Amino acid sequence: NPIEIINILTSLEEQNNQRIEAGNYIFEDCLNQLKGVCVSDLSAIVLYSDNWHSGVLGIVCAKLTEKYNRPVCLLTKVDNVFKGSIRSLGGIDIFKELSKVSNLLVKFGGHSGAGGLTIEEHNITKFANELNNNIASSYSIDAFDVVKYYDFDLNKDSVDANFVKELEKLEPFGFGNEKPVFKYTFNN
Repeated sequence: NPIEIINILTSLEEQNNQRIEAGNYIFEDCLNQLKGVCVSDLSAIVLYSDNWHSGVLGIVCAKLTEKYNRPVCLLTKVDNVFKGSIRSLGGIDIFKELSKVSNLLVKFGGHSGAGGLTIEEHNITKFANELNNNIASSYSIDAFDVVKYYDFDLNKDSVDANFVKELEKLEPFGFGNEKPVFKYTFNN
């Protein structure tokens, strides 16, 4: 039914726009909470709010982890406890680190790169402090180095109209077919 398809697509688009708006709001709120904080002194960033949308915390965690090159945990209040997501860097096993502070958590789960957790509000500050201290003592400062990965080296001789046409053949990009990342070297 074409009318039903249009109605469903319109609803999906509205929901996606709401998700994007919620994520942007949380991201900006996190940036505001971090104003005046020397992030380089932290081994992990833990932020929380009573009114964040819980469904987009993981996405925002990933953006903040990429921006600050630190594990990031975001928590919001759900049913009188705080629930949230945590994302890590490639060299820091965040599940292992959550296991070390499990006595402060109602529950948690995940894997080396990401996790979910539930915590009572009175334990959040202690959790943040212990998580930071544990990561600082378990990993060297090198774990926080920014590592950039790319697919191909390019220079002015390798980029032409034919290259662009060939690149367009790889579209559409998205999950499972990520956009290629290029390192461009300027030749004099």
